[in-house]
Amino acid sequence: MIWQRWLRQASDETLVQAFRFTIVGIFAFAIDFAYLTYAVTVLRWNYLISAAVAYLIGLSINYLFCVSWVFSARRFQNQSVEYLLFTVIGVTGLGITEFVLWTGTDLYGLDFRLSKLFSLVIVAGWNFA
Repeated sequence: MIWQRWLRQASDETLVQAFRFTIVGIFAFAIDFAYLTYAVTVLRWNYLISAAVAYLIGLSINYLFCVSWVFSARRFQNQSVEYLLFTVIGVTGLGITEFVLWTGTDLYGLDFRLSKLFSLVIVAGWNFA
């Protein structure tokens, strides 16, 4: 069945991996966005601190699903090296997120959630590249 190939079976096909990467990204972003919103509106944390914590939670979820479901082969035998490289890419994405949030929210007066959506587009491109 076609869904077996797209959702269950290990695959080296770029199209299948891109599809799964997109699903994982949407899920991780939903968790990130929900936590950001909760931390700012309920816990009353600063939006930049909340964004950093939420992003790191989303990044961790993304990593776990990518290594267990999206990519069938590991690029590095040493998982610590692999996670370190993933984290470097992710932390760069965090920097981009913080900059876009700050620019959108403090400089242009947008709601932090709208700024976060703008950052999604930029960071998703960075992360996949």
